Amino acid sequence: ENPKLCQERSVQGLDTFQPLATIMPQLLVRQQEWKMKRRRLMEEQQQTVDMRSDGSSYSNCADKKEEEDINLSFRTAKHLRVHFDDNMVSALRIETENMMNIKAENNNHTKKNENESTLNHNDAFSSSSSSWESYWSKALSRTDGATSEITNPSKVSSSINNNSNEVLLQDASIVRSILLHDVNLIVGFHPDQATEACIDLALLLRIPFAIVPCCVFPSEFPNRFYDCDEEEDEKKGDDDDVSSFSSSGKEEKTVKRRKKVKSYNDFIIYLKRKHEKIK
Repeated sequence: ENPKLCQERSVQGLDTFQPLATIMPQLLVRQQEWKMKRRRLMEEQQQTVDMRSDGSSYSNCADKKEEEDINLSFRTAKHLRVHFDDNMVSALRIETENMMNIKAENNNHTKKNENESTLNHNDAFSSSSSSWESYWSKALSRTDGATSEITNPSKVSSSINNNSNEVLLQDASIVRSILLHDVNLIVGFHPDQATEACIDLALLLRIPFAIVPCCVFPSEFPNRFYDCDEEEDEKKGDDDDVSSFSSSGKEEKTVKRRKKVKSYNDFIIYLKRKHEKIK
């Protein structure tokens, strides 16, 4: 929508350089070529329909294969229009815990109490579904409320409604299944308030992730803290610690401070400490 700005950010060596801006023009050209090729292919198919001896018609198999290849070359994403936040992660954590409990019950159950185990399994599944549907209903209502405050709410969904290939996911059970079983990578490019939730969900599902953090939003997340040594705190020259505690042994004494996440550097430290393998 802003080619001039995209061009400025595609120049390497400048402070405004963004790698994504470099490949964006290539992607747009490829998408336009794909649309033109698909349109031409469909026109040719309509003109070259062969008639079978029994009167039925069929299109050339090679053309069909080519059309399938074109469709696969630019697959459109499905849309999940809800807030990606702690509420979603918490709801999915309940689902995973319920599934683990069900699996444990099935592993421990014996043939003698098979009927009772089956009943417990069904109860757990029902409770899990009810919990998720309750979250999903609130999440959709929250999104609808946010959309209604936009000056032109119809513009929000116009890109989805105008393209028959794009899908807006709204069914609770389908979304639950996709998030728990089909997601294998989480990518966040300047996800703002969703940054921490992206990482938390990736850790919960035990899948890889790549995040480019942006704004910290300390006022919206006042409960973010991390521990740092007294020496590390002095190097930063920061007075944001709200409490301190000491741990002493026979030979050494360490003073720890609880620092509030306010700066970008604080945020990076806080996020990396969620797991030892985060780089």
